[in-house]
Amino acid sequence: MDAYAGRTGSGGAATAPQAPLKIVRSRSYISLLVISAVLGMPISCAAYGFLALVSELQSLLYEDLPKGLGFSGTPDWWAVPLLAVAGALVALTIRHLPGMGGHEPSEGLRQAAPRR
Repeated sequence: MDAYAGRTGSGGAATAPQAPLKIVRSRSYISLLVISAVLGMPISCAAYGFLALVSELQSLLYEDLPKGLGFSGTPDWWAVPLLAVAGALVALTIRHLPGMGGHEPSEGLRQAAPRR
């Protein structure tokens, strides 16, 4: 028996499935692919740029900055002030930007209307 047997369209009559090659070669599918490529290229470039920035900042903060401050290498305690600065930035972001900083994890995953 056909997997599509018994399905009905909006008119109530059974509809025949479209051939996959016909869908892939359709004008609307090609336009969807073009839109995806146009959107995907800058998004992937931005993601690559973000990863390159993170790599550069990691090298700067954990290698160059301690040496610039006179340490012979990176001290074992070096992460503590960096984490303190990051925590202060996150606290200021949550405090002064709109929104609640995400959902409350203790409430679990629930579907609720957005808060205003």
